[in-house]
Amino acid sequence: MDKARNQPGDLLDNAVRANIKMIVQQLKTSAPILENLAKKGNLTIVGARYDLDDGLVTILP
Repeated sequence: MDKARNQPGDLLDNAVRANIKMIVQQLKTSAPILENLAKKGNLTIVGARYDLDDGLVTILP
C-alpha cells in the first residue's frame, strides 16, 4: 500500500495496480517450474485487471 500512496490519482486503483505488479513478479520468479518456463519463453506471465462494473479486462504493462 505504501507504493500506492506515493502515486498521483485514485488510491484504490493505485493499490490494485501495485498488487498486480507484485504478484506478476512473484510468479515470474516462482522456482523451479514457472521461473524456468518463463525464462525459456514457454510461458508468458502478464498482469491484468478485471473490472466488475463493466466486465472489461485490462492488460497492464
